[in-house]
Amino acid sequence: MSFLPWRFWRTKRGILILVSFLLLILFFVRPGVKALHNRITAEISLAVGRQVEISDATFRLLPRPGFDLNNFVVYDNPAFGAEPMLRSAQVTADLRFISLLRGRLEISRLKLNEPSLNLVRNSQGHWNLEDLLERNAQIPAAPTSKAKTERRPGFPYIEASQGRINCKLGQEKTPYSLTDADFSLWQDSENSWGMRLKAVPLRTDQNVSDTGLLTTEGTWQRSTALRETPLQFQLQWDRAQLGQFTKLIRGYDAGWRGTIRLNATLTGNPGNLHIASTASIRDFRRFDIVSGGELRLAASCTATYSSGDHSISDLDCHAPVGSGAISVNGNIANLAGMRRYDLNFAAQKLPMQSLVSLATHTRKNIPQDLRAEGTLDASFKLQPEDDRDGKIWQGEGSTNQLRFISSSANADFVLGNVPFSFAPSAQTQHKKSTATSAAAETRLNIGPFHISTGRPTPLSVQGWVSRTGYGFTLHGDTQPQQFLTVAQSVGFAVPKPGGNMKLKNMQIAGTWSEMQPQSSIKN
Repeated sequence: MSFLPWRFWRTKRGILILVSFLLLILFFVRPGVKALHNRITAEISLAVGRQVEISDATFRLLPRPGFDLNNFVVYDNPAFGAEPMLRSAQVTADLRFISLLRGRLEISRLKLNEPSLNLVRNSQGHWNLEDLLERNAQIPAAPTSKAKTERRPGFPYIEASQGRINCKLGQEKTPYSLTDADFSLWQDSENSWGMRLKAVPLRTDQNVSDTGLLTTEGTWQRSTALRETPLQFQLQWDRAQLGQFTKLIRGYDAGWRGTIRLNATLTGNPGNLHIASTASIRDFRRFDIVSGGELRLAASCTATYSSGDHSISDLDCHAPVGSGAISVNGNIANLAGMRRYDLNFAAQKLPMQSLVSLATHTRKNIPQDLRAEGTLDASFKLQPEDDRDGKIWQGEGSTNQLRFISSSANADFVLGNVPFSFAPSAQTQHKKSTATSAAAETRLNIGPFHISTGRPTPLSVQGWVSRTGYGFTLHGDTQPQQFLTVAQSVGFAVPKPGGNMKLKNMQIAGTWSEMQPQSSIKN
């Protein structure tokens, strides 16, 4: 009984228990800060240049001094709409401890939980974030990781988890958004800022899945105008399934399968942006074709984009194919409206076996053991029509020493050099035709070329192929079955004529229906 309680609290053990108890209270107790509520709101409003609203705020000392903000809302510029630019039910604002010792409130970290961010583009082509970025560029804030002796307020480290980013055109919300978005923003140095983003692309008006993961990281520097802001960004879109990708972009599944990987580097400024990218599709095939082995498509491109006139210039793409290559270069104008293409396409020593492999992954009824020898060379142009918004294909090419072999189809025939060329159709030549019909009816003329069938007179073939259909004329002294072997080996679903008649003059015409040729024969 001689031991008094107050003496116990003066011992090391007593002091430790008392400190631990006080820390526990400080960790769980969040006292209200009504007196500072308006000051907190005003400080954040001044920093972002927007009206800010907070329903309530509580102060905490541990694990680090700061505020817990509820129902955090940042309103947008009325010129972009009445809907708030940013919402977050819970926001954690950490304070710089050194600023408290100086009697100031300075936020070092702002963490948003499940925020919703609206990116709005108005009819003049401006985004609602432009003036915010320009404002931050003009405010003399210290870097996020500023020195302790720096008296200027530092730019806070802003991070968000499990957020959603919506895209709007004026008052209309588009179906495109980013979900499960984790992003962060900070001032990297005296004149530059940095950001990171990881999100899943989504389309709200479609049931899409497996759209992959979009990640980007980059920096930009101080500038008085956003179009002149120097920047450098790395972007990657990985593990997107091709069918879901087309559904995301175009609104429907185009019927192709494969796994997409896209990498891009952006340097320069929005007014003159240099883009270097690589893209690949692994295991490319049609949705209903599962055989034929794995096929990988890949290409790399460089270009310059101008946000002033929404154009792409100096486009240069290269895709290696076996020992040959496909290249594309040129310009694309008016991306935001009726696009005008001025492009050159070239194929150099393209192995025909590569084209056969592509055909077996995109068309049915092609023998899996079909092999091809020879190469292909071609040069095409896609240019705008004079005085109209349509486009014209021009150019020509040919195969070299072409030969097809298939044991299952009992086929071994030599085609040699097969010429082909683009030519305007009757609709294109007519002044009153629309640009759409002209583009749809542009035809690739093939031949004439000859196929040896063991008869005294070889089979002569000439025809055309367009986006909507095809037509061929055949002359020769051969039996229909021999021709069927040739046609079916290259993927045409040709109906079989009856009888044992010999072929003298035959016409084949059809349309592309649901990725499958539909043919009719006239003898």
